[in-house]
Amino acid sequence: MKARTRWGIETAERDRRLAEYLAATSSEILPDHRWATIAAFYAAVQYVNALLFERLDFIPRSHMERESAIAMIAELNAVQDAYYRLKEAAVTARYTPRSTLTYETVRRYLDILLPAIRDAVLANLEPEG
Repeated sequence: MKARTRWGIETAERDRRLAEYLAATSSEILPDHRWATIAAFYAAVQYVNALLFERLDFIPRSHMERESAIAMIAELNAVQDAYYRLKEAAVTARYTPRSTLTYETVRRYLDILLPAIRDAVLANLEPEG
């Protein structure tokens, strides 16, 4: 595994843990479900970037470049729907005023969509050593 790939995976894991923390600590006084969703999406971005770098020596400069590259790798193509659903949720959470997300919805993102992307990436990286 290339050093840049390892860095991407480590960044993705930090973003995933942040999303988990924000989801777990959200309350009516400080609702962080929106930011948990956004952090979950950026974890997905880093997982995808890691595999793109490992396979293609390519780091996308935009979401559009990343989405085009996803279509080039069969393993990412298999989780494209999960990626797009998570992206749509994050865009809505970030840019739609007063958007609300329930804890249950965020849990689906963290328990189903993000793990599908993470598992697809990790299963297709060479183990270290």
